[in-house]
Formats: sequence, structure tokens, C-alpha cells
Amino acid sequence: MSLTLRSLTSPTLLGAFDPALLHALLAPHRTFFARKGCILPENGVGEIDLVSISTALMADASDFPVDLAEALAVIGETGTDQHMGAIQAAAHRAQIEVRGVDGSASPMDMAARLWLEQPDLLRRIHAEASLPAAKRWESWRCRWSEIPPFQLPEDPEALLTGWAQDLNAILQDHHFGAGARIFVCPAGRLTYILIRHGATLQRLATHHDDGTAGNLVYRPAVTDVLRYDPVYGELGIHLQKHSKWLAEAIRTTFALHVFNQPHLFSGERRYTLEPLQSRGESALDCSGHPTLASVSLTEIEFSYSDVDDGKTIHRSANVFTFLRNRGIVLGDQPCPSAAKLKFIFEDGAERTATIRFPNVATYQRVGDDDVVGAFLLEQGFALAQAGEERSGDHGQQEAA
Repeated sequence: MSLTLRSLTSPTLLGAFDPALLHALLAPHRTFFARKGCILPENGVGEIDLVSISTALMADASDFPVDLAEALAVIGETGTDQHMGAIQAAAHRAQIEVRGVDGSASPMDMAARLWLEQPDLLRRIHAEASLPAAKRWESWRCRWSEIPPFQLPEDPEALLTGWAQDLNAILQDHHFGAGARIFVCPAGRLTYILIRHGATLQRLATHHDDGTAGNLVYRPAVTDVLRYDPVYGELGIHLQKHSKWLAEAIRTTFALHVFNQPHLFSGERRYTLEPLQSRGESALDCSGHPTLASVSLTEIEFSYSDVDDGKTIHRSANVFTFLRNRGIVLGDQPCPSAAKLKFIFEDGAERTATIRFPNVATYQRVGDDDVVGAFLLEQGFALAQAGEERSGDHGQQEAA
């Protein structure tokens, strides 16, 4: 079970619910609240003591209602104006009425109604909310020159359930708990897969109104994102908290359940910064690119593997100019271990991308990999792989 602590502690959050909906959420746990001295009104008639409810939820108890905790966490974080459209769309597809009898409802009430009818729909919206934050991608490439076909079943539930069970076993071995949920989100050529699971247990000291102390044990919620490009056979993984074993677990279980080949994606390097040394500023030439006005190098990092095991970082609006003015020849330095590029689009928008050898790219926002990724491939920063070709001096990605 994964939950977010702040969703459990505030009477203000509980007061944002329609009283009838809050009662429907709390009523299955009437016995728990009674043991904490909080009596819920019968049949939803009467005022609910929000402070007592919040205090009961914060109590140190072995019978803590974790399913209610999840409900409050998910509803509290999706019941906002930002997610109102997604809630309405999901409810419409499932033929669920999420508005009140007068045709109106707050986002919180709409989320609560959807949860009470089909909680998995709201869980999916909650997981998808993590997608815009996915910017740092670690990439792996298909081992074979002939990329195996990618086609999820029309109803992928059985596949996703089996995948989650295998992933749960690994998560539990690392004290991350079970209960992983997996959601598929197609986005044009790319397929995003959201993996919601718990992190290691946390303990928080609490203070009770009678002056006694206690503690609350909970498992924070984590949503990691897998991105697969079937045209180029490239797998990308974004982790909220980077961990080598977790990236490997997601990569191998995905390959096993989707392709029946657990080691399909290799750890071969995906990126190189050699073009900066061999071609200098010409490696950032974007003339002829339909959407880019300019590309500049704003940061470069050199790592040293000698006894000092150190690194040098140069930052400037234009690192090439900075180095030239100081008599530093880029070609005489070790091969860069990381570089930050600034992209200015024709419409004036600015983006940054950081490339770290051998296979990590960090984009400023989701979607930048379409334009920025194509540029990196064209200029030789992204190594060509099966299904990719370069044309001209430095190549061009084939249109998908």
C-alpha cells in the first residue's frame, strides 16, 4: 500500500468533501473510528467531527485502515482543477455520473464519486499526473538489429498483473513493499507505462491532544515511468529516486512480459559527447532544422579517473567562447562526461537538455525528446541503432 502522509492529517482536506461523499468513504471503517472514540452519524445524517477523524487517522494503530488512507491520498491529489478534465473524460467513457444532482460538483467531489464507483480509474489518473515530471531518462537499446514487434493485448490487464507480481517480488526483497500497479498510456509513436509502487517504510513522531506521544508508520508513494519507442527499439526509464537495481528490475521484467526476452535491452552506451571535441561549435549547427533557431553549449563537465578522481565543470552563456578566451583547447581535454545544451526554437521558446555519458538524457519537459532527440541523433550525440539512419555529413533521423 502506498500513501501520501499530508493527505491524512488535515481536517481542511476532509472538509473539502461533500458530507455525503465523505460519509460514504468513512462508513466502511465505522468500527475502527469507534475504537478511537469517534462515532460516525448513522445513515449519513448528522455532522461529522472532522478533527476527531483526522486525529483517529494519525493514531498509532495496528488496524490502521490503509485502503481509506489510499483513497484520501489519491482523491486529495487528483481532486483539483488541473485533473478535472481527465476525471470527466474517464467518467464519460465508463458511463459514470460524477456530478451532483443539480449538475454541478467540485473537482474533489467528482474525484470522490469516481473513486467510489471505479477506484482503478482514479488510480490511473493519479499515476498519469506523474508523467509531466518525467524528464531524466536512462536509455537502453535493443540488442538485436531486427527489433521484435511490439503489440500489447487489446486488454492488457492479465499481462500487467503478471508483470506487477514479478516486480513485487523484487520490490519486497529490497524492502519496498508489494502492491505495485501498472498503467499503459499510449502517446503517438511512444508508449508510456506508469509504475506506481511504495518506497521504504517511514516513521513519523506524532503528538496527541492528551500529551502523549506516538508514531505513524507509512510507506510513501512513488510513480516511475517507462517509455518505449517501437520504431527504434529504445527503452527509457525515469525513476523518482534513482536506483540501479530498480532500473534493472523494471527493464528486465518489462522485456520478459512484453517480449519474452528478459535481456532484450542492453546496457550499451547511447550517447557520446565526442562531436564537441572533434567538430567544436559546428557540432551544434542547426541550420536547416525546421524548428530550431540556435543551439549553444552552456555547461560542460570533465571527469578524471586518476588518483584524485575529480571533475571540472565550466559554465557560461557560451562555453566555447569562454574556453577560447582562456586559451583552453577542448580537443586537448579528456572526453566530456556531461554537457548541457540550450535550444532556442523559432517561436522564441527556450529549452535545455543535459547529456551524461553513457546513456542518460535529461530534458526540460516531456515532449522535448521529439525535437531535441532528433537533433542529437542528426549531430552524432545519440548513437545510431537498429532502425535509425543518418544522411549527409552527420546524418538525419528518418521520419517515423
